[in-house]
Amino acid sequence: LITAYHESGHALISKLISPDNKIRKVTIIPSTKGAGGYTLNIPPDNLYYTKNQLLNNIKISLGGRCAEELIFGKDNITTGASGDINNVTNTLLSMIKTYGMFESSGLLDYNLIYSDGIYQNADIIEQCNKIVNSLYDECLTILNSNRDKLKNLAEALIEKETLYEEEINCIVG
Repeated sequence: LITAYHESGHALISKLISPDNKIRKVTIIPSTKGAGGYTLNIPPDNLYYTKNQLLNNIKISLGGRCAEELIFGKDNITTGASGDINNVTNTLLSMIKTYGMFESSGLLDYNLIYSDGIYQNADIIEQCNKIVNSLYDECLTILNSNRDKLKNLAEALIEKETLYEEEINCIVG
């Protein structure tokens, strides 16, 4: 049940905020890589990604955990979001440390500045937390406003175990 809502959260956020992405498949059948299920979300093939596209990708990654919290409560979130959290962290750190996408970090490559690995900048961690918390709140709001679609997707996943793009589009509208 939790996996169905988790994967539905990813799919729904993607459909609502990144309509150019293609969701080929959503399944709750466990993979051989240890995932309880997965959403095959294919963004447009771009040479470059905009700040907005990267922020939307972060929201899509957060969608699963947000759905868990929204439906089952903060005390019942699971470890299922560990890979998603890893993706969020990598993307945000790249946006701040490599791409210079936030005014507070400036147009500096922090990977070069801190290449010795000795100095860790607490400001970068604080900035990451502020951004991810804001994006998480946005995801919760989006899912809460579309709770019926989330429920319909999850119920269809529970019944069929796997949904394909056409079925997802019919449910989400």
